[in-house]
Amino acid sequence: MDVVAAECRMQEDKQAVTTEATGTSIAPQEGWIGIPRLHHQTELWIPDTAEELARQTVSSAVHFPETRRRHCRTASPRNTDVSWKDMPTHLVPFLPYIEKRDSEADTSVLAQDATILDVGIIQTWIDRCEKLHGIRCHGSRISQMHSPFPSYLVDVERGCLVAAPERPRYVALSYVWGRAEASACATKSNLKELQEHNGLYNGIISLPSLIRDAINLMRDLGLPYLWVDRITIIQDDDATKHHQLSVMGEIYAGSLFTLVAAQNEEASLSLYGHRRMALVHGDSPSKQEKRRADGQPLDGAKYMLDQAVSLMQTKWYSRGWTFQEYIFSTRRVIFQNDTVNWECLCASWHECQDISRLTLAPSHTPTPNFDTSATKMDVPVAGLHNSLWPDMMRFTRLMTLFNERDLTFPEDVLDAFISCLAHLSSVFPGGFISGLPTMCFDAALLWQPWAFLKRRKPRRLSAGETILPSWFWAGWEGIINSESWRSAANYQFEYSPISDIPQYTSWRTISTVQWTYSKTLTSERSLITMPLQFRRPAFTKPGDSLPPGWTLSTSLGEDGNAVRHSCDPSVPFRFPIPILDQTSRRQPVVNARFLHCITKHAFLTLGKEFLNTTSGCPSIQLLTDSGRWAGCLRLNFIPSHARDETSTSSAPALKHRSRDTSKALPSFSFTTPLHTEVADALYDPARMGDELCELIEISAGSVEDWEIDARNFDEWYQEDCGWKQGLYEFVNVLWVRRVEGVAYRKALGRVRKDVWESEAKEKVEITLG
Repeated sequence: MDVVAAECRMQEDKQAVTTEATGTSIAPQEGWIGIPRLHHQTELWIPDTAEELARQTVSSAVHFPETRRRHCRTASPRNTDVSWKDMPTHLVPFLPYIEKRDSEADTSVLAQDATILDVGIIQTWIDRCEKLHGIRCHGSRISQMHSPFPSYLVDVERGCLVAAPERPRYVALSYVWGRAEASACATKSNLKELQEHNGLYNGIISLPSLIRDAINLMRDLGLPYLWVDRITIIQDDDATKHHQLSVMGEIYAGSLFTLVAAQNEEASLSLYGHRRMALVHGDSPSKQEKRRADGQPLDGAKYMLDQAVSLMQTKWYSRGWTFQEYIFSTRRVIFQNDTVNWECLCASWHECQDISRLTLAPSHTPTPNFDTSATKMDVPVAGLHNSLWPDMMRFTRLMTLFNERDLTFPEDVLDAFISCLAHLSSVFPGGFISGLPTMCFDAALLWQPWAFLKRRKPRRLSAGETILPSWFWAGWEGIINSESWRSAANYQFEYSPISDIPQYTSWRTISTVQWTYSKTLTSERSLITMPLQFRRPAFTKPGDSLPPGWTLSTSLGEDGNAVRHSCDPSVPFRFPIPILDQTSRRQPVVNARFLHCITKHAFLTLGKEFLNTTSGCPSIQLLTDSGRWAGCLRLNFIPSHARDETSTSSAPALKHRSRDTSKALPSFSFTTPLHTEVADALYDPARMGDELCELIEISAGSVEDWEIDARNFDEWYQEDCGWKQGLYEFVNVLWVRRVEGVAYRKALGRVRKDVWESEAKEKVEITLG
């Protein structure tokens, strides 16, 4: 399915992998390549017959949460080229260099000059992109709509900071600061001196080598301005800094190109590595055509795949801040591994590619049509689907890919993602509250870990100054299971990797409490308002009476009636949803520490843990006082009494629509070490035993007995799950621990509706922190 999450776990003998969606053991076949994710010891199998590529590894910065058997097919014997065409299209924009339409992948690759990087090739790339691609790669819809200019820029000729002129032609630098001198930044006290001629070089700040190289490169290219966050954002001006951070993604989108410094791990080192930049006139006689081991020319596609693997292993690619810098950049000049590459929305080129074959004729890709209001420009932003409607599936992928990235200061996590949230808030009704979409807030609270998460704890600020609540997914570092948000996207159709027949979930989340939020315990509380379609989704076939802008569509077949909206008639929906007017003011991103509600609670006993088929985390049963099965929780740690046990049970394959309770799994153990950093105040594995846990109701839900939904429920194969005539009704609960009157999330799960109604008699006022 289009949003099927699949994480392939590499077995020690590398003879099988396990998919996240089903837990099914799959043996690699001839023609497959294993791409391990280094940090998590997992492996994704993709088809290719080039043996040398099988030894390449991909950094854990790239997580493929939506892959499944589609990626595990046997390659056709006739297909010997590197191809990512079988990867779902929603993942391709997140991968560097891969499958660019105008890359001229069949061009030959010349030997690299070991000492000199040619400045001229960069100018050639810029010229070719502007002539071949035009508005498709520069002038994105996001920058056209909002045009947030940087406050300051580096004037490369005068060597100083200047106030940014209107519509400047500038380059944005994306880099890792590392251990470089922390004082090398612009502040209110040194701003005036930094604006003087050669102010960057007069000793006021110690300019790192990387930034010096970047400024010199701009001068060599004849480009007037460079944007560098630490120097062009006044670091101790909180109001200005917050605004610049909120539009940082748009600053990158509006640049001529982004200069990516992935060569080294800190700004004190050179931009270029061991080579030097120079303007080379003509081809070096030493440049010979590079060849493969079999003597055949090494073509551009295989070379760029090698470059992609190399880039995804860099420190730069693992950092949290560089995520949105990459996502929003429409054109990039990337320094990595002692070489330089070009990537735009339409092409990827390497410095050693023979680009003499590139035609200057315009690409056959149609030029986008856009109106004078600049609100319907169909130009994508790299990695961001520029839809005019709220694409929840897309958001879950962004969130999942981002959340396992590293941050020097964990409290920066919201700032490092805020440009994505700000951009998406133009189409998500109600915007976002601490990273959760307001329109489907109840369902968004149901996020679950795919693997063990580490609690983010502030390093330079006090807990009271940071916004890292336990109910916020970004309050935890690691891989979030995007499948846990499928009920939030139940208005969207899903497509099978082996069929064009649309499918959809039967999973509903139903509002049962009224939430408010606040920034402090004593500040004013604001109501969270959700549209009716998300408070109580009906899943009834759309009728003839539809809201303005919506039309009925029967193109999906007799059982697949859908509706379409005029903002994008190509996309079918299951039912009408609110569509925002793109001329209206963008909704601000809200940062809240606390949630408040009046709800029911109950105390249940923790029972036996069991192996679920939906994630790499253990599940544990919830029991009543009489020992009756009530529900289950997904844990973020290993129960102490399960760590030394072993299990050879294999997970079930989902081959039939009907549920087979004989596939229920016994107790188990995980060999993954417990994260000792997980919030000590919340988790105490030594207390598991027969501990009573306080559970609070946060919403209700139901699901029908469909195979497509089995991958979302840990308890699906538990005998006492509570199925009645093919319907499972439940209450979504949080296991909480209270500290000084504030409840904190420990785990999330479900309790059978009938059991909860008999156990939860008392209402309580809850503040979640």
